[in-house]
Amino acid sequence: MMYAKTTLVEMEKFDSLTVARKYHIRIQTEVSSIEQVMDDDLVPRGVYMMKVHGGYANINYGDWIETDLNGAHEVVNDDVFKKAYRPVEVSDLNYPNDD
Repeated sequence: MMYAKTTLVEMEKFDSLTVARKYHIRIQTEVSSIEQVMDDDLVPRGVYMMKVHGGYANINYGDWIETDLNGAHEVVNDDVFKKAYRPVEVSDLNYPNDD
């Protein structure tokens, strides 16, 4: 039997220096800081890593950062995001009554 998760998560696309700073994304290149590699209009080069539940994960420019209700982060590939996620409005939520 297949089940759908009913947990809401916040998603933010890694596509700018602003997002890199917000999530403390690290870069591994020959330069010393992420600011020397990218700005908001430049596609970056290098290997990027961010802290997630249980350690660090690689993140590619254009991937999505999932933040769950507990504040934990996970990396979601853009292709997976497009197939498995959709935006919702609070009015779209229909939770069963707890009665």
